[in-house]
Amino acid sequence: MAEQNNQQQANVRTAAILATTKTLGWRFITEDINEGLQKAVQEALDEEDREKRDYLVVKAKAMQQVFQDFFKKLTVMQQFEESSPAFEEFEIA
Repeated sequence: MAEQNNQQQANVRTAAILATTKTLGWRFITEDINEGLQKAVQEALDEEDREKRDYLVVKAKAMQQVFQDFFKKLTVMQQFEESSPAFEEFEIA
């Protein structure tokens, strides 16, 4: 029962995120994320202390990878949503 409820909540969250990707606000979100990532990379490159710079480079690369993976998953979910009637029950208007 709890597992089914968790799955339903995950489906609702997924549908909400997918609905958000179709809005103008999503463009702002992605622009803000990209700007933040660029800023993190630039801060790493500007750091004079080698140890701190190395740490910041690793952190910036990790952040880039997390968001890259997130956006790839969204792309797959969008394709699934478009081709599957199963998502219709979770569609948020």
